[in-house]
Amino acid sequence: MVDTFLFDLDGTLLPVDTDKMLDEYFLSLTKKLSSYFDPHFLFKSIIRLAWI
Repeated sequence: MVDTFLFDLDGTLLPVDTDKMLDEYFLSLTKKLSSYFDPHFLFKSIIRLAWI
C-alpha cells in the first residue's frame, strides 16, 4: 500500500529540465481543461496567479 508520494519539482532529488517540465505540464493541463476554458485565457490566468 502506498501512503506517501514525494514530488521533486525543483530537481533536489533527481535532475530535472525545468523548462521542458513546465512546457509539458502546461500543454497537458491546457489539453485537459480546454473544453472548459479558452487555452489562452487559461495559460494567462495561471501565469498571472503564479506571480502574485
